[in-house]
Amino acid sequence: MDETSLIGATVSSAIDTVVTDLSGEFQILVSSADSWIAASYIGYEQQRVVVSDLDSFVTISLNLSNNLLETAVISASMIEQNIAESTVSIEVLKPSIIESINSKSLDETLNLLPGVEIIDGQASIRGGSGYSYGAGSRVLLLIDNIPALQPDAGFPNWNDIALENIAQVEVLKGASSALYGSSALNGVINVRYAQPGSVPETKASINYSYYDGPKDIRTKWWDDAPYSLGANVLHKHKFKKYDLVAGLQYFQLESFRQDTKQKRGRIILNNRFRISDRTTAGLNIIGNLSDNSSFIFWENALRGAYKPFVGTEVNSFNNRWIFDPYVTHFDQFNNRHRFQGRTYYTDNGAANGLDNFSLLFYGEYQFQKKFDQSGLVLTSGITGTRTNINAGLYGGATYRSSNAGIYTQLDKKFGDRLNVSFGARYEYNSLRNSDILVEDGTFTEEVAEGFVQEAKPVFRLGLNYKVGKATFIRTSIGQGYRFPTIAEKFTTVGLASFRIFTNSELKSEFGWSSEIGMKQGIKLGDLYAFLDVAAFWSEYDEMMEFLLTGKNGVFGFQSTNIGDTRIRGLDINFTGKLGTKKLPITFLTGYTYLDPRYKDFNDNVANSSSEDFNVLKYRSLHNVKMDIEATFRGIAIGINGRYVSHMLAIDEEFNLFIPGLNNFRSVNNKGYYITNVRASYKFKKLKFSFLVNNLLNAAYTVRPALLEAPRNFSFRTDVSF
Repeated sequence: MDETSLIGATVSSAIDTVVTDLSGEFQILVSSADSWIAASYIGYEQQRVVVSDLDSFVTISLNLSNNLLETAVISASMIEQNIAESTVSIEVLKPSIIESINSKSLDETLNLLPGVEIIDGQASIRGGSGYSYGAGSRVLLLIDNIPALQPDAGFPNWNDIALENIAQVEVLKGASSALYGSSALNGVINVRYAQPGSVPETKASINYSYYDGPKDIRTKWWDDAPYSLGANVLHKHKFKKYDLVAGLQYFQLESFRQDTKQKRGRIILNNRFRISDRTTAGLNIIGNLSDNSSFIFWENALRGAYKPFVGTEVNSFNNRWIFDPYVTHFDQFNNRHRFQGRTYYTDNGAANGLDNFSLLFYGEYQFQKKFDQSGLVLTSGITGTRTNINAGLYGGATYRSSNAGIYTQLDKKFGDRLNVSFGARYEYNSLRNSDILVEDGTFTEEVAEGFVQEAKPVFRLGLNYKVGKATFIRTSIGQGYRFPTIAEKFTTVGLASFRIFTNSELKSEFGWSSEIGMKQGIKLGDLYAFLDVAAFWSEYDEMMEFLLTGKNGVFGFQSTNIGDTRIRGLDINFTGKLGTKKLPITFLTGYTYLDPRYKDFNDNVANSSSEDFNVLKYRSLHNVKMDIEATFRGIAIGINGRYVSHMLAIDEEFNLFIPGLNNFRSVNNKGYYITNVRASYKFKKLKFSFLVNNLLNAAYTVRPALLEAPRNFSFRTDVSF
């Protein structure tokens, strides 16, 4: 049983109401005539106990609620609330599913969620992003509410996430810049780490996977089976005034893709000091060292499908460290003051002029006040970021970027049915670059020293109305904003027969997203579930995409403002559990439909697309996902599947110069379906798992010219004590 202290739980008696402090403790007055105490907390079942000795110590244990509508989330408004009462669409990943599917990095698990796609490492929510060549994300990654994208490229480093210590992952769909600033244009992925419980806990796991031969034997280049090996250990301990979480992870990959290897090690160290019943302070540390070899696209679609095209190989040694200090204080009026910061050190040493170094400093002060009588919660704050970057990837120049923002969020409950949320943010961005001079053979590119700055306000408004006992209707609209990354503006590098060019004139993206949705709780016999249906509409101005261009007689790609775009669609999610206590069955299913278009399908855009009709590149119109698991006497059997329709449009130039791509896409034009199965047995503190991924051995690509893994088999052992 998890015996984590609950901070801010409500405790009531017949004559008094209090909330628990930072240690989960409380003092309350109790009537001698009616000596009961009731405790409640969002996401938990209410518990009521009778007190026989009015001066005694009482321990109250709350059980997690089985009602999925009462899942507690924080990302939508920066306050704990039931997921059913949120004004925007939120998906939640629990650690159990991460462990069950043997995820080696968080992006593998995110692919289970309806409306979420990971394309070559970049997250896309409801089609908001396509394939961006590893530069610029419209989805903001947070680690415990602090931005965690790599500062130079706006790229999420999924391997920095300690899967073994996740409490839950919250995925917020839609523009969230009013709360979280630039890069939250398309949504937010917030990783929330677990804290120690009252009982020390140690857990460890080891996993091994090996890859079968592909269905088309011509694409097999190896004699010995490719494999991966991973292990991790985590310890959580609560001392008198000190909480400790410490973990180590190691992973090694000898890939099914030729010349693709990885060795990485990660350390996490979370320290929390309970200075008093009103003040805590802490320092969280993540360190990640990795040695990587990979390539960008294949040699050809047949015998070279798992081999690199000459000149696209990338070898790098990555050294990343994150230091997060924080202080949380509740004043005498129970207002919350939080100071938090981040130092993010990145040193990516690479050959072929692809090296980059960055050092980011982030700071935030947040104030939160709850007006209990009126049901109003005010959250306001100020943020600041400073980044220093030097990289061969960006012409060997020096860059200085700054970001500052001030925000406020108002959440108001009207009675027991209506929730209203309003947010506003004013954000400033600036970027300074030194001179750039690139001389590569006969090719020369120059960029003069420059400085750009801008500031924009963004707003959001959302409503949630409880129509019936388990029926909630919501609607929201929010603005989004994204300042271009250094990678998008200043990347200058040659790869194979093409180049990536700089574009110092690149403008910011600005847009909005809206939705109307319904969440319906369902209880029929042993079925506990909810059905969530949402229609959404998003528009983006000055959207950035890489287009084919030429400089000094050399062809290549350049990030360009292509104009305005519109994405409409439908998101359906049916999730729940059924069966008995002896035979519980959990399931997650979802379907997403997209209608992604350019608002002005002009000749410049049309000439760059592989299709002659209006559709955004690198989007699939239909996406179906499901995961089902049944458990009986410690034995669990699970299956998950994913259907993704054909990616209609890509860059036309890829069809022209990447060998075999056009023919591969013509033959494989029905989309792809992937089936994975798993089985596990849990005996006391041990758990043994066996998994088969890509059961039918499908040959498919998520993005062009990079063939995905053939059928593979995994063995995993978990132990806790």
